[in-house]
Amino acid sequence: MTPPHDDDHDHSGHDHGDHEGHDHSGHDHSGHDHGSHEGRGSGPPPADPARYEGLEGWVVDDVSSAVKELRAKVPAERYARAVEAAAKNIARRVTLRGFRPGKAPIPRVKQLYAKDVAQSAVGVVVQETWDEVQKELSLRPVSTPTVTEMTVKDGEPMLFAARIEILPVREISGLDSLVVTPKIVRVSEDDVAREMEAIRGSRARLVSAESDAAHEGQVAVVTLMRWPQGGARTDQPKETQDSLLVEIGHERNLPAMDVALRGMTPGEMRDFEAEVATGAPGATAMTPFRVLLKELRDKKLPDADDEFAAGLGMPGVTTLAQLRSEVKERLIALRQQVAQREQEAEAMDLLLRQNPLEMPPSLVEKEAEARLRRGVEDLVKRGIDPEVAAIDWSAEIARAKDAAERDLRADWLLELCARQREIEVTDQDVQAEIDAMAKENNVSPAVVRRDLEKDKRISSLQASIRRRRTLDLLRSGATISVE
Repeated sequence: MTPPHDDDHDHSGHDHGDHEGHDHSGHDHSGHDHGSHEGRGSGPPPADPARYEGLEGWVVDDVSSAVKELRAKVPAERYARAVEAAAKNIARRVTLRGFRPGKAPIPRVKQLYAKDVAQSAVGVVVQETWDEVQKELSLRPVSTPTVTEMTVKDGEPMLFAARIEILPVREISGLDSLVVTPKIVRVSEDDVAREMEAIRGSRARLVSAESDAAHEGQVAVVTLMRWPQGGARTDQPKETQDSLLVEIGHERNLPAMDVALRGMTPGEMRDFEAEVATGAPGATAMTPFRVLLKELRDKKLPDADDEFAAGLGMPGVTTLAQLRSEVKERLIALRQQVAQREQEAEAMDLLLRQNPLEMPPSLVEKEAEARLRRGVEDLVKRGIDPEVAAIDWSAEIARAKDAAERDLRADWLLELCARQREIEVTDQDVQAEIDAMAKENNVSPAVVRRDLEKDKRISSLQASIRRRRTLDLLRSGATISVE
């Protein structure tokens, strides 16, 4: 519960003898309004008495599906008891001149520490009321409830309201009528041939080039220099990469660098401009580069034979035919996974459209902030200064909030689906997953379980299994066929 007053003070060891000359005996605390907060400049505003007319105890109202408001009228006697308890607690911790430590008279403590006594008493009463609400309604807030208004006057009921953000619970509609598009997976002989060549390429040896002019397929050893966007090459480069290996024509290369490298000879230097991402989604800017070709090498591929296949160390693969079969099976499995993810995304889109939910605002804000923070960290890692990059931060914030809200809705809808269908994960399910992980990594199940328990990831594994089963449920009517 967000404190309605300033934090408690530790009074232990304080000597307030300088108050002895101050006559508090005539100080009348009756009618002292702790809700007005005059002179404090902080804390919630006074409660509107009209909102508490006829209220006895407390009531929780719906502000929206994700936000509730607690309003409470606490009897004056209950607040008085809290004041008495708070004063006694402070008396045990303070030292006043003329009294033994912890033996300060309660009336004097109430006079000298009126603000602290009231602060402590208010905190206790608010927390006790909130505990009652929790027990009766089983609310599960996603953040600390915040006191929004409060009035405390001696001899009168204490009035306060608090804002509570929750994850909305509802029956999921359309769960039995989701229609997800069937998928067909195809792997051609050309696909297998390209993958076989990629495997050969990964085992290629680099040898001295037979020609001096660089061409596609060769590996260039280069020094690559990059200047800031809009910078001049007469300045110091922003980044220099030396002895960088670049396969000319590779799909991951900057196209402009491939153009510059073609036809170059060792020792030659060329300048080029390339479009580089600025950090904003889809935004690019022309950036100055310079490339120095130091050496040229040819790739010598191993022969595609049984010896090559056996040397790869794949379980059960000793011939080229077996390798080709294994490659095809792996490509099919990968494309089946892609098709399954597409079906899951389609099912989630349908579920989201049929079940609009408001997510707690504070949860959306936190998730959006985390996304923006990760985005900034990524820019820094790529050598881009977020403060000077051409980024529309207002647009980025709006995008982050939209994405955060959608993902949070999707996650919570999956949880509600799992609850509605009573999807549970047993210890046997967890052990089966651990056994599979152990087999994949060629270690014992005991080692996998030990590492998971050490990192406290068993609960995360359970959640992952439950999520996967729920997604399987959503796309249970769809098929993935192989041709």
